[in-house]
Amino acid sequence: MRESDLARARAVIESANYRPNQALSPREERAYRKAECALQLQDAKRGLVVELHWRFSERNASVNFPLSEILQRAGTVSLAGMDIRTLAVEDLLIYLCVHGAKHYWERLEWISSVAELIRRNPQLDWAAVRARARSWRVERLLFLGLQLAGSLLDAPMPVDIRSRIEADHHVASLAHAVIQRLFAGSDAPHYQNRAARYLFLLKTRESYADKLRILLFSAIKPPHPDAKEWLDLPPQLGFLQHIFRPIRLLSEYGRVAWRSYIGTRQ
Repeated sequence: MRESDLARARAVIESANYRPNQALSPREERAYRKAECALQLQDAKRGLVVELHWRFSERNASVNFPLSEILQRAGTVSLAGMDIRTLAVEDLLIYLCVHGAKHYWERLEWISSVAELIRRNPQLDWAAVRARARSWRVERLLFLGLQLAGSLLDAPMPVDIRSRIEADHHVASLAHAVIQRLFAGSDAPHYQNRAARYLFLLKTRESYADKLRILLFSAIKPPHPDAKEWLDLPPQLGFLQHIFRPIRLLSEYGRVAWRSYIGTRQ
């Protein structure tokens, strides 16, 4: 959805008794929309949630898909007697892999979605998938999703794609980390788990420019309304979070990153 369509779409959803999870002032909502990718609305009585996306991922993920181009390729599916627009299969496959990696592939259902999409679309244009992923600088994210779908759920894919995956030696170690975490869980404190997510996200990117953007935008982005920050500042002083947030992130995650680095050197 284009961001310019957000107000109209939101009005339609709210007319069906869905409400935003957070009450934001106009200024807070502008900052939220600049940094985030979706607005979540919930029907409290039924516990149902609808997310309105105007971007494919948060700004600090350094993923910038060409929305207009993707919308031009969109097709339709029949749902409850209505035709609903949906992404082209090739674009959807790339997005599923990016989305799963963004969340550390913490749900098996996301890997299953990748595997079943491949299985149900034997005429998938793999050349287009690779070309778009490479153009959008998310090829390793794609390869990781395919590796997980292939190794865990035997998703079929061409020999040359498997060869390309094997050629990126980072993919095997990233997949191992995902599988270990997926089935063994983690008893580490929250900040350690979050630090591990950041390190994982950095390792999934080939471009040093993308790694730098992830670090930069993560440090300066305004806190999510659900996040716990050191200071609960009034709106007039909200700009100070740009100062305090990097300090907090460095204090919480710096030691975890250092220990991880030392561990790889031993």
